[in-house]
Amino acid sequence: EPEFAKLRPKITSPKSQSTITYGTNLKVKFKVSGKIKGPVKVTMVFPSFTTHSFSMNQRLLVLDNVKVKRTSSVFGALFGKSKHYEVQVRTPKSAIIAPPGYYMMFVVNENVPSEGIWVRLQ
Repeated sequence: EPEFAKLRPKITSPKSQSTITYGTNLKVKFKVSGKIKGPVKVTMVFPSFTTHSFSMNQRLLVLDNVKVKRTSSVFGALFGKSKHYEVQVRTPKSAIIAPPGYYMMFVVNENVPSEGIWVRLQ
C-alpha cells in the first residue's frame, strides 16, 4: 500500500540464509525512506507445517531490543541525512525458547514489517 511505503524497512544485513547463534547480540542493519518514530522491533517467525488443514508448530519471537542508532551512508554523508539504521537485538537464549532451524526475520517500524529474510538459528 502506497501510504506505508516510506515506513517499510528493508533489511540490508544480515543477508538471507545467514546463520545466527543463541544468546548473542545481533546487529540488524536496515534502511527506511521515511522517519522512525517509537521503538523498532525485530521478529522471527518459525514456519509452520500443515496437516489436515491445521497449521502446527508456528511461533513468533519478538527479540529484545538493545539499542537503535542511525548509521552513515555515502549518500547520507553527502547530504547530511542518513536513512540507514542499525538495531542491536538479543537472540533467543536457548533451544527451549526457539528450536534450532530456519526462521523468517522481520524488522517492524510503526507496525509496518519489512520483507522477511531467512536466517538459520543454531
